[in-house]
Amino acid sequence: MFGKKIGGPTTIKTTLQKKEITTKVLVLPPKELGHDIDIKVVDEDLGDQRAVWDGNRLKISGRHNSLRRYLGQAPDFPGQTTIHFRLLLAELIADNVARRILELNSQKNIREFEDMDISSFYIKHRRYMNSFLEIAHKIQVPENEIEK
Repeated sequence: MFGKKIGGPTTIKTTLQKKEITTKVLVLPPKELGHDIDIKVVDEDLGDQRAVWDGNRLKISGRHNSLRRYLGQAPDFPGQTTIHFRLLLAELIADNVARRILELNSQKNIREFEDMDISSFYIKHRRYMNSFLEIAHKIQVPENEIEK
């Protein structure tokens, strides 16, 4: 789905398990948005980062200490299908999508960001993250998998 006005917000609506999900997103030009975003657990040490963008691929470090215990042995990482890892993955995805949006916005709107203090930047990051977090969790752990 592509918005009509670049730089402006658009609303995305979908239905999942008889519930309507709505979120607002920032519209980016197609070349920056990337058409085929791919998320892959990799057998790589990414330093302090649990995940990094490599083009349109979000690489998740299978070697990071906070993830390795859920993933199991490389190269197959059998734990990546468990509910525990998928919950963690939803948080990682939302965090990294928010970070990518902020990075792209800061490149386009340098003046808006040049004098921003860390608290204001973190508030912006949190807003983007929160707007995507519920969607990420519903994708990673559908309602029918939640014990009630």
